[in-house]
Amino acid sequence: MQDAPGFAGLRGLNPQDITFRRCYYYKPMTWNRYHSSWDGYGPAATLNIKNLAELKKGVRVLWEDCVFDGMWDGQQAFPLNFKKANQDGGDRLVRTCDIVVRHVDARNVCNFLTWPNDGGYRAFDTPQTARCAVVNARALGLGRTDLGTGEVNHVGTFMRQLGSDVSLRQCVSFPTRSGIEWNVHPIWLRRASMGTNVIDCVFGSSGSDGFHRNSSGTGGSPLNFSGMAPDTIFRRNGIVSPTAIAIQNGATTNTGNVVVSTLAAAGVDPATGRVLPGGEFAQGGITGCDIDTLEARTAGCVSGVWP
Repeated sequence: MQDAPGFAGLRGLNPQDITFRRCYYYKPMTWNRYHSSWDGYGPAATLNIKNLAELKKGVRVLWEDCVFDGMWDGQQAFPLNFKKANQDGGDRLVRTCDIVVRHVDARNVCNFLTWPNDGGYRAFDTPQTARCAVVNARALGLGRTDLGTGEVNHVGTFMRQLGSDVSLRQCVSFPTRSGIEWNVHPIWLRRASMGTNVIDCVFGSSGSDGFHRNSSGTGGSPLNFSGMAPDTIFRRNGIVSPTAIAIQNGATTNTGNVVVSTLAAAGVDPATGRVLPGGEFAQGGITGCDIDTLEARTAGCVSGVWP
């Protein structure tokens, strides 16, 4: 659902009430110039790909029980890209809001979700993107070098957050360079809520604390939400970090979080992302993704055969 340049006179036509369910979004690794199975077709520099799913405008859109497979560093680097784009400047009624992503499995992707405020088009002349919920999502292998090395866009981010009212619940993502990255001034970053997520940030140096403030604003390492994202609720999350970190917050609620140095200590299965009994995360009440539910609800996406 994209904005059509040249149709500036059609103002306020935002697609609404759309559901994508049991879908398989796929790009083959033979297109991926970083991967050993690349077929060598075309000059490497031209093998850029677009997002697997993109919104330039949309209201009340649901992705549910879907698999996203194949996204590497290139012109675009996030399989899910939800933004509002007043692309030719004629529609200040553009909206991208009330987006839900739940029970989704991301495979062979270098990043997961970007939620820009402006989409690169006339940044502050239309209302910001707002209200996005991601529930029970899994994105493993974000740090793989066969998905890119960061030469075009950086890789290894679960979510790049610019809009307001973002909620993350029961998500698991690893390894990441910056689990959640904020990119604009905190005036846009309101009321973020994160709970029972598992984020492993064991590689890279640009955000090994798991949350990284990329440009303007006053945030930084360690987890300083009062500078990066005021009003954030950060509760009962599990973070794997190779170095000890502290959580600073000001007015932010941040109770019950567990920080450990390795996945083994956390008690997380590296193959599935499942939180295992007996580990520090399980003992601390960190559930992460409901893997059984996720796998049952996406079981037929690739084969087309459903139980």
